[in-house]
Amino acid sequence: MQSDQDGAAFDPIDAQSRVSDRLLSLLFSALAKHDIAPTGLLGDLPIALDDRGRVLSPVHWDLFCELLRRLEYQLGGPDGLEVCGEWLCEREPKSGLGGLLAFATSPTALYRTAARVAVQRALPGVAVAIDAPAARHLRIEVKQAETLRPCPQLLHLATGAARALPRLLDMPDAVVEADVSARCAELDVQIPSSRTGFARIRRLLRSILSPGALLQQLEDRQLELEARHARLARAHRELQEREQDLRALSDAAIDTLCEIDERGRIVFISASVRELIGYSQEQVADSHYRLWIPTPLHGFAKARFESLQKAPIGTAIRKARIELHAAHGRRVAVEVSIRSHRTASGEWRAVASLRDATPPLQLRAAAQRVTRIVERVLSGDDETPAGGARIDPRQVVRAEGASPAQSGKRSMSAPRARSFSSIRS
Repeated sequence: MQSDQDGAAFDPIDAQSRVSDRLLSLLFSALAKHDIAPTGLLGDLPIALDDRGRVLSPVHWDLFCELLRRLEYQLGGPDGLEVCGEWLCEREPKSGLGGLLAFATSPTALYRTAARVAVQRALPGVAVAIDAPAARHLRIEVKQAETLRPCPQLLHLATGAARALPRLLDMPDAVVEADVSARCAELDVQIPSSRTGFARIRRLLRSILSPGALLQQLEDRQLELEARHARLARAHRELQEREQDLRALSDAAIDTLCEIDERGRIVFISASVRELIGYSQEQVADSHYRLWIPTPLHGFAKARFESLQKAPIGTAIRKARIELHAAHGRRVAVEVSIRSHRTASGEWRAVASLRDATPPLQLRAAAQRVTRIVERVLSGDDETPAGGARIDPRQVVRAEGASPAQSGKRSMSAPRARSFSSIRS
């Protein structure tokens, strides 16, 4: 296995391209504690492990980058990597990081020791510079060598580790503001007061002799609250971005996507519903699905919906054909595929995909009729209604061409609704 890493594709002389086996063993141990199997990430990567899951030899930088790329996908993005970086500081100090504590008499000393000892030994190609502009305030720059492949995933891991490093001294998390690029990360760290024995004695004497000790405790409490607020803000931004992406994808889909709750209410529908039945998202959302199905089909739709609710989660109904009410009293033939699922809060939901099932010949005939009517209206040959108002071509287009079932014959039971309000009534 070692010979594969030292092949012609790699340069064994380049010392910067090696990643410590102890660092990877620490990472794999932290992942295993959170039910993430390291073997599932390795795949075909030539990284040898022993029976206890420890890495046997140093790993080439390119393999390390590929491993972190897979880990990022497994954890759901950069925020997941930062949480993984916090896991590295959850181990017992004596089992993995005791060497750092031997030199650390304060949080600042702990950060400097981690940069000079741990990072330099584990990642020779990564340089860390620490500046302390004020008490309990650090500016940290983490930079990768230009000769190495960019690995922003490592920088996100470093951000999480910088946030959780004070845990080794039994302290609250630090407040970290990070600016991460492809090769460099700039971290602004606000750390709480030290909780070592010497620091506690010093604070006790200060509280007796100085009235400013109470203010110091309030500042520490404020740092803890700021750290919690920063985590919640990051989670909120991530959820907003994901929601926007999912809405953009659903609105861009040609088929109409619809989500229905256990009561039959439509809780979400995509923007393409306007092209399908002529009504907007706002008009369809929060209504019952029976509102859009002709009355003779209510029994059929109710039976299929109830059977889907009783079936196991994940059961699907594929390509069922049904008709829907559309604008201007028309009916639309659609093909429905629907599958049940449960939300994160445990609520039963069903997601349906609605596809236009109108034959192409009917669509072509409807388009030809729309063209003839619009040309007649624009040329002035149209008949003026009794009220004296001329026909609006846009209304003709919506009436004749908006729904796919224009040329189909209307059944005797079909409602002759002329507006959305009349359908609701």
